Amino acid sequence: MKRETELSSDRVQVVLGFIKDLKEFKLDSLSQALGIPEATLASTLEDMRQNGIIDFTVKEEEGYELTERGARYKAEGLPETKLTSLLKEKGALSIDEVKDELGDEANAAISWAIKKGYVSLKKEDGKTTIYFRKASAETLDDLISAKRAEALQRGIVRKKTIKTYHLVSAKAVEQPRLPPLTKLTHDDIVSGRWKQGLKPYDLSALPQPSRGGKKNFFQEFLSWVREILEDMGFQESLGPYVETEFWNFDALFQAQDHPAREMHDVLYIEGKGKINDEDLIRRVAREHELGWGYSWSLDKASSLVLRSQNTAVSARFLAEHKERPIKMYSVDRVFRKDEIDQKHHIEFYQSEGIVVDKSLSLADLIGFLTQFARQLGFDEVRFYPSYFPFTEPSIEGYVKHPVLGWMEALPGGVFRPEVTRTLGTDEPVLAWGIGISRLAMAKFGLNDIRFLYSPDVDFLIEEEL
Repeated sequence: MKRETELSSDRVQVVLGFIKDLKEFKLDSLSQALGIPEATLASTLEDMRQNGIIDFTVKEEEGYELTERGARYKAEGLPETKLTSLLKEKGALSIDEVKDELGDEANAAISWAIKKGYVSLKKEDGKTTIYFRKASAETLDDLISAKRAEALQRGIVRKKTIKTYHLVSAKAVEQPRLPPLTKLTHDDIVSGRWKQGLKPYDLSALPQPSRGGKKNFFQEFLSWVREILEDMGFQESLGPYVETEFWNFDALFQAQDHPAREMHDVLYIEGKGKINDEDLIRRVAREHELGWGYSWSLDKASSLVLRSQNTAVSARFLAEHKERPIKMYSVDRVFRKDEIDQKHHIEFYQSEGIVVDKSLSLADLIGFLTQFARQLGFDEVRFYPSYFPFTEPSIEGYVKHPVLGWMEALPGGVFRPEVTRTLGTDEPVLAWGIGISRLAMAKFGLNDIRFLYSPDVDFLIEEEL
C-alpha cells in the first residue's frame, strides 16, 4: 500500500516539467493548472526541495478569493442589481412580491438597495411598497476592487494567503528518492521501505503546551454583571426570544407605523402569537388610538419577531407584578437586523431593568447608572439628554473606551404615562437598556464587538476578566 507521504515519481515529473523554466509562480495558479489540490501541491514542492530536486524561496501576502456566494453573484449579478432591474421592468412591488421573485436574496437585495439609494420604501394602507429610484451599474468586480470591506462583510470574498514561489534551481530526475519516514508501519518493514531511512528525532524539541479548559471571558463578565445587580437589590427576570409585537412595541406605546418596526430593522418570524389579557389589549388600543390618532390593529400586534429589546421583559414583568417597590433586571440576548461591523451585531446582550416606587425621579436613575458603571470599574461617566419612544425624560450615558473613546452604553429614562397607565401603575417607573456588549468591549479594550463571539481558541485562552 502506497504511503500518502511518499514522493510520487509521476507527480514530480509533471510538476517539474511545468515549473522548470519559470522564474516564479503562484501556488493557487499552479494548483488550478495541474488539477492538484493546493495542500498536496505545497507538500510535494517541499518534498522535492528536501530531496534536492528544486530550490526556492516563498513570499506570502494577503489576498482574497471568491466564496460560493461570490461565485454565484459573479454568474447571476448582485442582489441589489437584480432588484433594480426587476423594478425597472415591472414598476413598484410589495416586499412579498420581491420575495417571490428573488427568494432567499430578497432581504439582502432590499437592504443594500436602500443603503445605496437605488430604491425607496413607502408605507401605504399598512403595506410597504418598494419604488425604483435609479439603476445600479455596479458589478461584482467594481465592488471587490473599490469596496473590499463591504465585500468581506457580505461574505462575497474571504481573505486568503497568496504564496508566490521564486525558483532558484531545478534539475531533471528519473527516480526521486523517497522522503525519510516519520512513522514506521508493518507495510514499511515488509516492503523494505524502512531502508530508505527514518527521520531523526529532535530530542530537544518542546511539546505543544497543555492548556486546560476555562470559562468564556464574556460569560464571566455577564455573571459579574448579574452579581453586581443582585447585590444592588435587583431580582432577575427572563422572557422569550420569540416575542409578539404587542410586548416588543405596542405595550411600550411605539406606534404601529414607527420606522423601527420595518422589516429592515426587525427580524420577523412567520405566524401569529396570542395575547391573553383582554383588558390589557383594550387599554393598549385606547392609548394608541388617542395618542397616535390611528386605528390600532390587534393582528399587527400579534405578529412574531425575534425580541429586539429587553424592554419587552420589563413590560411583561410590570403587567404581572403589582407589589411595590419593584427592582427587576434582565441580562439576555436581543436580535436586530443590523449590518455586522465594529460596534454592531445581529445578536448581542442587553441589560434591561426597572425600578418602581413613589417619588422616584431622573436623578435617581442617573445615580443608579453611575453606581453600576463604577462597580464595573468605569470611573468616568457622562450623561446627555436623549430621546426614546417610551421614556420621557430620557438620557444616554457614555463610558470611555481605551481605544475608541467615549462610547454610548447606558441609555435610560422614565416610562411615559401612556406606558405606565396601560401596564397598571400610576407610580414613576425608571427604565434602562444597558448595552452590556459595549461595556464588555470597553472593559476588555476590544475595538470590535465580534471578538466577544470569537471562535479563536488562542484568543479565548488568553483573554481573562
